Amino acid sequence: MPGTTMALPAPSAMPTLSELLKAETAEHHRHAERRQLQRDLAAGRLAPDAYAAWLGQMLLLHRALALAVQGAVPHCAALAAVIRAPEVHVAHLEADLRAVGVEPAAVEPIPAIARAATELRACAADAPLALLGHDYVLEGSTNGNRFIARAVARTLGEGALRYLDPYGETQPSEWSGYRARLDALALDAAARATVVAGARAMFDRVAELSVELGERFGHAGPDGDATSGPPSGPR
Repeated sequence: MPGTTMALPAPSAMPTLSELLKAETAEHHRHAERRQLQRDLAAGRLAPDAYAAWLGQMLLLHRALALAVQGAVPHCAALAAVIRAPEVHVAHLEADLRAVGVEPAAVEPIPAIARAATELRACAADAPLALLGHDYVLEGSTNGNRFIARAVARTLGEGALRYLDPYGETQPSEWSGYRARLDALALDAAARATVVAGARAMFDRVAELSVELGERFGHAGPDGDATSGPPSGPR
């Protein structure tokens, strides 16, 4: 009516990058968590040989990511702004493997990890921002891995838990800082989509790793709901 003004609805705020990643990868995250080997790992049901094999493949995955990030950092400032010392997880996995009697240099990649390494090299060359998504998944897994470490310790002892619990009591602040660095990036929609695509790809490779190792070590099973308890990925 004349002489009146109408209040317009406030525009919805754009989600932060970490919020976007959580929302847009939720289904991929659930798919990875529901693999039988992942569920058995979370419950502390892996035998020593299966746990050692899992550590070995995670070593190769983290090493491939660390190499890709190191190669891409000179051309992608966002990587340097967010990712701190990716080689730390590599060192923890090497120490854990030696603790269970496996020489890290002797580990050979299963097909899922060979595919992941190829993809990571391609990202470093052609889509370095995707590496942020890959790293988000692996770094985020340290949240739930603290709880997995307790389950593993009950059945296999505490000698090889450096990777599962790298930060100890500082875990919440480490993850909070990581998310803050992600959210401080000024990325347009296309760049954010690239990061999301990288995260989805990493969840898929982790799922494939679980399937392939599960078939090898008797931890394959039908799809089902993830076991109750803390999430094993980003929060």
